[in-house]
Amino acid sequence: GDTGDCGYTQVRWPDFPREERQKAIIEAVGILKPTLVFMQLQTPGAVDVETVRAIRKVADPRCVIASWCGDIASENSPWRADWQVDLGRACDLTLHSSYSHVRVLRSLGIHNAAYLQIGYDDEQYREPRDGTGEIVYECRDDKNGREIRAYDYDVCFLGSRYGADVFSASMSQHDAKLRDDVVEAMKMVGGDRFGLFGNGFDPPRPVVPVTESHEIYWRSKIGLNVSLSNDLECYTSDRLHRILGCGALLLTKSFPMMSTYGLNHGENCLVWETPEEAVQLAREVLADDVACEEIACAGAKLARENHTWDVRMLELAPLLDAARGESHAAHLSAEDLAEVRKEAALDAAPPTGVPVLAEVP
Repeated sequence: GDTGDCGYTQVRWPDFPREERQKAIIEAVGILKPTLVFMQLQTPGAVDVETVRAIRKVADPRCVIASWCGDIASENSPWRADWQVDLGRACDLTLHSSYSHVRVLRSLGIHNAAYLQIGYDDEQYREPRDGTGEIVYECRDDKNGREIRAYDYDVCFLGSRYGADVFSASMSQHDAKLRDDVVEAMKMVGGDRFGLFGNGFDPPRPVVPVTESHEIYWRSKIGLNVSLSNDLECYTSDRLHRILGCGALLLTKSFPMMSTYGLNHGENCLVWETPEEAVQLAREVLADDVACEEIACAGAKLARENHTWDVRMLELAPLLDAARGESHAAHLSAEDLAEVRKEAALDAAPPTGVPVLAEVP
């Protein structure tokens, strides 16, 4: 929240037993008097309605209380949104990185539901640079004597293996088997040049701490992305942003409305539909070092300019203003406001495929 020099304080709720957790949150809010309480909630019962009401009593009178979810799991999917109804009524904003979630919640009467995509930490997930800002990679000479980047892996995948039936009881659709199939296909053709990291694989694979995962992407030409669910609007794992940010070429399973991310096949990523197509695309681009690096660099630029957490906070700002009943234009300079109005006049209708929240039931 806006707390002077403090600015932001984080409470990690998993660090506390339930009784102590609620107390710790309320005490922190009472001391800080924030204008924003932003709760990343992906588990039923992590924060209850009573806690939200207690927060409201001790926070700044202008405080916006927002819940946000950036993941899909067995207890958190469009088919398991009931636990968010009472919580959504108690909060000012109920935000999701899946637009399908937004639609479901609004159909359940949570009219403060809105879309906010997940971001990524660009201080960790970035291209490796030296003290002058120049990108630095370990290099080697290729068969023609040209200096090219040296990689440990042609393709890498960082993520856990989910058994195909693990989520079937609570998720009407999931892609656990598709993930298994594409990983197996990559293992068959990639051998030791396919870097596989995560829990649940047979034989066991190394598990890379989150704090070190960027180093795997630095050492890989291609980063493979496939989410647990690939049929939800605007939803994908934040693995996608991390791959892009680190400068590896993104090889991703398609998902609905992915163009809203700025992703273009062959320009800043490669998009596949089947495991066979994923393997074929990888083979083709690995045979062309120039194309591989050009697509990877374009992807890194896209991520830096559009998908960092700093950008997400700019996207959050007008939602906060709406929750407070304020005009976001009030925060703009006269010059910026004139430019916004000019652009709006030139492009009055939203492009096809971009969600218009106000039109969702």
